[in-house]
Amino acid sequence: MDALTSYFYMDGYAGFIWPAYAIVTAVLVGLWMISRRSLRDAERTLDTLSPPEDRQ
Repeated sequence: MDALTSYFYMDGYAGFIWPAYAIVTAVLVGLWMISRRSLRDAERTLDTLSPPEDRQ
């Protein structure tokens, strides 16, 4: 149990490390969400612009 506590405390640097992990995770999730929305918008635009015989 002491090893686990020591790991999460990270020799006193936990106050810097864990928020950094949280910020990076939030940024990556945000980029993923923006990319998905952009892809959906592009697919919708392509579907609108394509001729009717090419639509499935």
